[in-house]
Amino acid sequence: MISKLFSMKMAVLIMFLFGVLIGAATFIENDYGTQTARALIYKSKWFEFFLLYFILILIYNILRYKTYKTKFPVFLFHFAFVLIAIGALTTRYVGYEGIMHIREGQTANTMVTDDKIFEVFAKDKEGHQASLEKIVYFSTMTPNHLSETLTVGDKKVHIALEKYMPTAQTEVVDDPKGEPVLELKVSAGSKGKLHYFKKGDIKDFGQFYIAYDVEKLPTDKPTFSISGDPKDLKVDFPFIMKTLNMDTKNMGEVPSGMNELHRRTLYRFGTNAVVLKSAHPKAKLRTVSHDLKTKSGKPEYIKLKVSVGDKSREIVLEPRKGVTGEIRHLDINGVSIDLRMGAKKITLPFAIKLNDFELARYPGSMTPASYSSKVVLIDKEENLTMPYHIYMNHILDHRNYRLFQSSYDPDEKGTVLSVNHDPGTLPTYIGYILLAIGMIWSLFHPKSRFQQLLRGARKLQDTAIAAVIILLTALAPQQAEAATPVATPEQMKIMQAYDKDHAIRFGELAVQDQMGRMKPVDTVAHDVIHKITGKSSVFGLEPMQVFLGMVVQPEVYQNVKMIKIGHPKIAKDLGLSKEAKYAAFTDFFNKSDGSYKIFDAVTKATRKKPLEQSKYDKELIKIDERVNVAYMTYQGSILRIYPKAGDPNNKWYAPMDAIKSFDPKQAEEVKMSIAAYFQMVSAGLDSGKWEHADLALRGLHKFQEKYGAAVMPSEEHIKWEIRYNKLGLFSKLFPYYLTLGLLMLIFAFI
Repeated sequence: MISKLFSMKMAVLIMFLFGVLIGAATFIENDYGTQTARALIYKSKWFEFFLLYFILILIYNILRYKTYKTKFPVFLFHFAFVLIAIGALTTRYVGYEGIMHIREGQTANTMVTDDKIFEVFAKDKEGHQASLEKIVYFSTMTPNHLSETLTVGDKKVHIALEKYMPTAQTEVVDDPKGEPVLELKVSAGSKGKLHYFKKGDIKDFGQFYIAYDVEKLPTDKPTFSISGDPKDLKVDFPFIMKTLNMDTKNMGEVPSGMNELHRRTLYRFGTNAVVLKSAHPKAKLRTVSHDLKTKSGKPEYIKLKVSVGDKSREIVLEPRKGVTGEIRHLDINGVSIDLRMGAKKITLPFAIKLNDFELARYPGSMTPASYSSKVVLIDKEENLTMPYHIYMNHILDHRNYRLFQSSYDPDEKGTVLSVNHDPGTLPTYIGYILLAIGMIWSLFHPKSRFQQLLRGARKLQDTAIAAVIILLTALAPQQAEAATPVATPEQMKIMQAYDKDHAIRFGELAVQDQMGRMKPVDTVAHDVIHKITGKSSVFGLEPMQVFLGMVVQPEVYQNVKMIKIGHPKIAKDLGLSKEAKYAAFTDFFNKSDGSYKIFDAVTKATRKKPLEQSKYDKELIKIDERVNVAYMTYQGSILRIYPKAGDPNNKWYAPMDAIKSFDPKQAEEVKMSIAAYFQMVSAGLDSGKWEHADLALRGLHKFQEKYGAAVMPSEEHIKWEIRYNKLGLFSKLFPYYLTLGLLMLIFAFI
């Protein structure tokens, strides 16, 4: 029985189930948020035991079969998993992660954790005390449970969860047993927010107060004092106010003192404004949530019942992600209790100074393309002061802390760095290295399972091999029929006019990308078409034909629905049907003022941490990149085909940049050559004869050979890369890789 429970077949089954669980966790995280995925799977106790069972199976088989003596590669492979498990265990119980916020010119040495910490401190009158600190995760998919008991002297403090909501917002509902409630939209020098007032309520808005039926008013600053019943409201304010009727758009002015308060009328004083949105004669306020997961910037709603003996009180905590919680105080049955829930502040053994935050934007749409932080690492213990540039995939790694770019402030004067402290990284990485060594070694070890199968395979007849190939072909997943870009007959006629042979020859020109790699224009064309449309080719044309048309006649292609949308909400944002799969470049801009329709949404999405981005956010960022790639193609800025004479870095430029940056003589050469080429292409489109366009293209080749020979790829290199582009190996072989992997997994059980 034990041998079956701890057999290697059981280990394979566990690995298969592990894959299923991780896949399920991904879907849960997408729909219900990271916290729910952690509560149900990643941080759950049962998941720990699940992984422990897998490790015990490996240890059992190592000891049972003494693989460290008989099959060392297999031992290495299995032992690697044990090391990875030790690293994961260390990460889980010792490591932590969070964020560090720094403004330009300032220095910070603290971070706040991503995890939500629940802290309780209780003390009685005799001086007895008790405390609690634990990480808590709540699920929006299943019921939640939180129950803790502290002993303070001879009394028990019991804390239990009453209600949890991922976000909290107040709503007003009419109720015959309710009381008067006013809905006011208040702008205190910033964006307006909705506030609710019952009789006797007063709220401080910084420069002024708002009060409803309050007898004794404060005198330190002006009060927007409302009085009366909801059907006959008046406002008393010590200054003149400008008014704007939201329905008629009529503007006016009311004197200081007592005046009537009208619904849907904006009352402005200074940079502040108040609007009475609605007045309810009988209503009540309730806290609700319409979300399945937590939202950045919005508080969670956690109602707790705190009991001491036969006395109890309810308290509501509203933690926010990345914010240390507010301490709430209760006195119950002779016990003083302080509670807090939120992020925990941790002091680091070093400091980071932000010298400069840089944000690069896409030309045209001006949406964020990338951002980075120029910082100085200050470690007094190690007597270290080191400048460093943090950006995507360029991480600051120091003393088991890893800092990488995460977000930034709206005014672009501050940065948000993700901080990861993970002592388990070293054993995990060693485990990965041993895993790779064990796998490769096992392929060549004479006693390995792979070699046994290989020896058996040599006995197969040719017909058997052919049968396996046919089986793989039959079982290989076929690409489903998917939506494709759409063009009108008039647009198709223009696109088909581009000569295929000439377009292919244009693809043989050398081009330099942003990273400095030299490659044929054909590679750029394949990348652009695939990026924009999600297809390797469209409209039955060569990618080079479409790409050349986008450069030469952007006004035509800007109206072709060829930019992949990826999310129905984005289609609605663009004013299209939610079923639309592709949009034209012009669909992204308002006709009235030319503004970019998704600018605000994209900016908001890019400021979120990757784990906080929804599927909509991720698709927004992707489609913004597609739009900007299309824009750079239409502008020709993606075509860095002109080498600068004598440049020490061998930098190449796009046509317009070359004309602006080169010396007058070389700039004139660029101007003449590109103008001649465009004219000859236009002539070819009109006449169908492309000999003159071919001649102008040879002129571009000669320019590259004259000034860019130092870095220009050889003709053979260009041709081989174009052949590789046409093969599209990965997309063709992927179904076979997938099928073969599934078959190997099935064979492991046989």
